[in-house]
Amino acid sequence: MAKILLYAITDEKLIPRRDFLRVVESALLGGVDILQLRDKTTPDEELLSLARELKALCSEHNVLFIINDRLELALKVGAGLHLGDEDAPVSVARKALGPDAVIGRSCHDSLALALAAKAQGASYVAFGPIYPTPTKPGLAGIGTGILEKASEALDLPFAAIGGIDESNIREVARKNPWAICVIRAIFAKPDPGEAAARLREVLDSAG
Repeated sequence: MAKILLYAITDEKLIPRRDFLRVVESALLGGVDILQLRDKTTPDEELLSLARELKALCSEHNVLFIINDRLELALKVGAGLHLGDEDAPVSVARKALGPDAVIGRSCHDSLALALAAKAQGASYVAFGPIYPTPTKPGLAGIGTGILEKASEALDLPFAAIGGIDESNIREVARKNPWAICVIRAIFAKPDPGEAAARLREVLDSAG
């Protein structure tokens, strides 16, 4: 089984700005493979310097850097991009960012959306929330069945997201996704580096 990538997503409510780089670097050292900057409140112009610093930090640690939602910011920084339902179409992002950029698309529990994203040039898709999560209040967990369907029907890397932590990550890993995404399981912990290392250990042992 191929290595399952540990995909960490930031949350501005969980990480104080003054500690942002230190906290993120500790997670990278713990074994994170992909970092997504997700910030729903800060304007692009205020986020630009942080995004550039995170891009440099990720390059230093050989970690893929992705920005959530913000096409223009990803273009300025030279980052990958992750898109949701209300963001730019994958085809528009692909045209703007070029053929080599990593572009992901959230697909909830829809294989049809995933196939459409692939046709538009997505590099990967994400399914979730697998379990209930405070990040998406009001949405029930969709379970791991979608991951089994994706592995059979989808010739594209796919990630699992939503409510995944140390207590259930092994169950998700058994479905052999390309990546497993976490937010609170790393950044809500007192020691994000240790939390990342523990998750990485579970993923490595699951393989």
